[in-house]
Amino acid sequence: MVTNFPIWRPIINAGNKIFFLGNEQNRTRLYESDLTLAGTRPLPLTVPAGSFPRSFTRVKDAVYFTADDGVTGQELWKSDGTTAGTLQATDITPAHQYNSFSQQTTINNTLYFVTESRILWKTGGTPAGTVQIKSFPASSQARINWLTAVDNTLYFALTRPRDQPELWRSDGTTAGTVQVITTGFSNPAVLKKVLYFCVVNNEEEKTELWKTDGSAAGTVRIEAPPLPDTYEGPNSNLLVSGDFIYFLADDKLIKTDGTTEGTVVIKKIYDEPRINHSNLYLAAGLMYFSFVQENTNTVNFWRSDGTTDGTIELATFDEDFVNGTHGIRRFTEAGGKLFFVPYDSQVGDQLWVSDGTVAGTRMVKHIDQFPDTYVIGYSATLDDIFYYTLHEASTGTELWRSDGTQEGTYLVQDFTPGGSTNFGGIVSVNDMLLISVNGELYKYRPATATQAIRINSGGGTFNASSGRTFSADDYFSGTTSISRAASGDILNTADDPLYREQRFGSSFSYAIPVKNGKADVLLHFAETYWGVPARSGTTGTNRRKFHVDMEGSRKLTNYDIFAAAGGAMRAKTEHFTVNVTDGMLNIDFLSGTADKPAIAAIEVIPDAQFVLEPVADAYVRNTPNQETNYGNEATLEVKTGSLPSYQRNTYLKFPLFGVGQISSARLRIYGSNVQSSAATTLSVFGVQDDNWLEDGIVWQSAPAGTDGMLGSIEVTSTKKYYELDVTAYIRSQLSGNRAVSLLLTNPANQNNQLTFNSRESAANRPQLVIETTAPPAARTGSEQEIVIADPEISAIYPNPAGKYFTVQVSKVHQGKTDMKLSNLSGNTIWVPGYQLVRPASQVEVDLSAQRLPAGIYMVKIQSANFTETLKVLLTGQ
Repeated sequence: MVTNFPIWRPIINAGNKIFFLGNEQNRTRLYESDLTLAGTRPLPLTVPAGSFPRSFTRVKDAVYFTADDGVTGQELWKSDGTTAGTLQATDITPAHQYNSFSQQTTINNTLYFVTESRILWKTGGTPAGTVQIKSFPASSQARINWLTAVDNTLYFALTRPRDQPELWRSDGTTAGTVQVITTGFSNPAVLKKVLYFCVVNNEEEKTELWKTDGSAAGTVRIEAPPLPDTYEGPNSNLLVSGDFIYFLADDKLIKTDGTTEGTVVIKKIYDEPRINHSNLYLAAGLMYFSFVQENTNTVNFWRSDGTTDGTIELATFDEDFVNGTHGIRRFTEAGGKLFFVPYDSQVGDQLWVSDGTVAGTRMVKHIDQFPDTYVIGYSATLDDIFYYTLHEASTGTELWRSDGTQEGTYLVQDFTPGGSTNFGGIVSVNDMLLISVNGELYKYRPATATQAIRINSGGGTFNASSGRTFSADDYFSGTTSISRAASGDILNTADDPLYREQRFGSSFSYAIPVKNGKADVLLHFAETYWGVPARSGTTGTNRRKFHVDMEGSRKLTNYDIFAAAGGAMRAKTEHFTVNVTDGMLNIDFLSGTADKPAIAAIEVIPDAQFVLEPVADAYVRNTPNQETNYGNEATLEVKTGSLPSYQRNTYLKFPLFGVGQISSARLRIYGSNVQSSAATTLSVFGVQDDNWLEDGIVWQSAPAGTDGMLGSIEVTSTKKYYELDVTAYIRSQLSGNRAVSLLLTNPANQNNQLTFNSRESAANRPQLVIETTAPPAARTGSEQEIVIADPEISAIYPNPAGKYFTVQVSKVHQGKTDMKLSNLSGNTIWVPGYQLVRPASQVEVDLSAQRLPAGIYMVKIQSANFTETLKVLLTGQ
């Protein structure tokens, strides 16, 4: 929790701070926060409660907003997140009067804005630096809008009653603010530092496409192409992608490079005009749009790669008659896919995903809904995951997440068990989500495979040796205090400040979000009280002894920091490997036989491996099949030989979203030589062009591979996974479009067919296995580490689970072993019954007869020499 009082949108991200409106004790003020309770406070101190700040705009690491301080009237303010840096930026409104600030944009860190709808200003953040650029007489009833920055020039529309909007430009000075044309200006877009816009031709009753270089002579209409590819003009947004601007004109999709010759009708969508269509949306290099098909009550969902053949219909949905819309909402790109919510008159809001193919356009997961009653509300993306609020029958309205797969779509947090949560918004800030929950602000930071989590317990952000950054203390609960050793050398470490501030208390816990799997946990200790002459005397042994549990298993018993480190003021690190199964690492510090537990810092280093499946794969064949697409086949083929008809190559495309530094990358592909028992060479090459499509690639248009071979392997008649090392090439692709394409071929011309499973296969699909670079190990100077081995613990799979899951019981248990499933209140829900629980065995859990709400449950396994408590997330499915 970041606040315990209601917040209002918007939430503005400004560097390491955020700004938002808060209502504390019935007073509405602007707050800044470093995302901790202690670091959340109202700003600015000179603006009184009830000033109702609004019109927020971020400029670099500061935020501009309007407020009335009760003295100078409604003015523009600027804050960098400090009291000293929160200043009044303008003084242009008479005292105790309201002034309308609107139409804001920035050029070179200078804010341009409009007041009274007709006066153009700019400011550098102080009253002295605020300049009126141009004022149009109130009698003219002129209005300024469509503020658009192109390089260092500001363009805007000036609209007068009964006249066309005029195009103006400004260099930031009064003399340099001039009219360009009077024929109209709307719907601007910028391509290669040239402004494109729409003009309504009232005489011909159509919209025309224009462009300008800022001069009257250089402001020209882009002629429509000659017959038969004529069009009436843009009646959608102008979408910039690559070297072209795309738009819809009635029943046609059109692209232009800014010339008449380069203006092309990509595709006529329907034989009969369909004037009711959506705007264009860009996701993962593809454009998405929809048309309402007349007399059918349906919405046709399309995508295009900018080519005629690559413009295809993906799906059909219901038309939303009630709201008079296309019914497709929440267009959001995440992880190389498009997430969206179509209208469905029968099942209500359901989340859909598309990879740009018909087969890949599908409902993610059916959730019981009530049509027209509960809808998918707020949404945001983080780490290529789509987060959204959704009403589900068993849990009410809560926070969900999806990676585009059914198994990767599930409840994140039930904030209001037994009821529905009132969400006020979700926004992605830096590496976390900020969520307004029942009038309070929460932060959520999901774990990623490559992210080492480092926490400075009891202290603030600290940059330690070996490039390690410890974040300010977080994820803790329980009654605790902060212990500070203001001075004194900490031996066996170069990071003395990390150990001088510590969290301690009779009993406290950390709940740290991490990805499931094994993780290295390093606990940093130093005894800074007992045995320190200036604080407690010289005796330190047996003065502090406490326990540490991780995931319900005891790791340290009556741990004595003084004894383990060899004295006071000495750094000591204890290292454990822990298996996490519920997405949350729980560390409990418990009182032992003396004093209270204390911890200086915690490091959690997850097992960093990605196993990626392709987002597209296909094989291509030479003559006479050079125009045939094999993208939907369940197999991939490679073959060469003396005749063109023998020749087949395979292409694969993998996403690289979320992948950090790479230590190794291996392409794994399952199959065999199906024509011979002889070993046949399979080689892999890189492909720089990632724009090919699974259902469009053919031999004739297939992109070429790189000059250098990445690796090769001999494939026999044995069906198995074959691995090729592609580390260097994958590393080279990380800074690009976050995708990588590979070509498989047989350069030895051996005339044997190699057949492999494709991504359409039911099992053993292609994989790109990436090991990420391990973070530097934490060490305490030259001191030897004592590694306390973690016993092999039991495991639950799958987790999250529906009505069935399996418990793999650890072999560490001995003799009679008991097991039970309970809820968080401690009530027993299930016991094995007739099943006998044995060490090193599997126990099948069947909850089909239970009507359990979704949530976290506890599985306790106990024997004479070992007790475990595991967590399982039940989805209620």
